[in-house]
Amino acid sequence: MKRIVKSEKGAIAALVVVTVLMFVLILMGTYMAITNLRKSQLESDIRIQQIYGGELDNIEESYNSAINNLPEIPIEQLKVGDYIKYNSGENGVITCRVLYEANSEYGLQIISDKNVKNVTLGGSDWKTAKESYNTAIENLNNEAEEYINDAYASDARCVGSIPTIDENGIFVEKDSVTETTIILPPGDWQSYTRPSGWESDDTGCYGEDNNYMTDEEQLKEGNIWITGEYYWLASHFVYPDSTKYTFYVRYTHPEGDMPSSILCMVYNDGTTEAWQHGDTGLRPCIALKSDITVRGGDGSMEKPYIIV
Repeated sequence: MKRIVKSEKGAIAALVVVTVLMFVLILMGTYMAITNLRKSQLESDIRIQQIYGGELDNIEESYNSAINNLPEIPIEQLKVGDYIKYNSGENGVITCRVLYEANSEYGLQIISDKNVKNVTLGGSDWKTAKESYNTAIENLNNEAEEYINDAYASDARCVGSIPTIDENGIFVEKDSVTETTIILPPGDWQSYTRPSGWESDDTGCYGEDNNYMTDEEQLKEGNIWITGEYYWLASHFVYPDSTKYTFYVRYTHPEGDMPSSILCMVYNDGTTEAWQHGDTGLRPCIALKSDITVRGGDGSMEKPYIIV
């Protein structure tokens, strides 16, 4: 009996010793991990100090120096669809794509790869919605002009407007609309009652245009039409039928279709309707100056060109 008790005490003692040893090993492992982490942090801190001479404020300067050491790329080398980083100034750096090449009749133009913001068009009543419809092209272009950086860009516009430029790189027809407004027809095909308060059968709404067609063709050719987002095209569309006239602004669907958003409508019985849309984005097109410097990269998404 004494031998059994003695044997059990020995086993318990051995278990206690093993447990203590394991606990000590765990503590030592934790200590070593913490020590190594701290050592790594110290080495990193020392390395940063070596690179920037102890002044972390020089990071931006060092970055700019690194960019300037990249090879210069002739602007004639940029091709439709190439990725390029553009510093818009107050609105920050934007990832863009080349829309028109430097040797094209439209000069070197880039377009934001994605929407830069949402723009609301339309209104809650006929008068407000009609005004928004008529000024949609100009207003969209004005929104795009907020992304002009005078150091690199000569002008800006919303995609879907006319891309023609003059010798100074200024868009000469970007705000173009049709010269005439839509008149409600009293003919045999359809008969309209003038809405209450109207002084004539003139709706006061501009007719449709084909402003978007040049950009559409170019965007599709460069495979930069579809972005997965809704974005405005600076172009009017009008649809008449026997019961109503509907006034739209064109936009691009995330999957590539080109529908239009209704801003206002007048029915043949003299009633009107209005809509407002705020979930559609802006893709500015930027006309770049001919004397800009482009560096580095290969035009891919991973290695875009950089305007400096």
